[in-house]
Amino acid sequence: MEEGRRGADSAGRGLAGQDSRPAQATRQRLEGLCRSLSSVLSDTFEVDPAAVAKFLSDYGVRELLVELGRRYAADTEPFSEAEAEKVLRDLAAERNVKAGALINGARVALTGQAVAPSLFAVMVALAKIAR
Repeated sequence: MEEGRRGADSAGRGLAGQDSRPAQATRQRLEGLCRSLSSVLSDTFEVDPAAVAKFLSDYGVRELLVELGRRYAADTEPFSEAEAEKVLRDLAAERNVKAGALINGARVALTGQAVAPSLFAVMVALAKIAR
């Protein structure tokens, strides 16, 4: 490898013979996390049409998400990840629907993506920004 050249050789060894693959994997995970957090960190974000079609096409789920929002607004407990999850799961149990339908629908509604950091962590972060 040339002196001063950055990067890895064909075996994944960086400068000084260190394996750079873990660093590359970490960078890729961080880039993915930044893309996932774009909805929390920005006023605008890309919406994945496939995620919307998969998780928000059911009118019943959309109605339940509106009801979930009402419950969050009326909840007197401090808003935390645990409380956000409890309210969601209680609603799912009352309406005899799988909590996953609400979790996935809410994730897409809030982030525009099917895959994102913890939904409840996103909710808490958005609540702090909204204050």
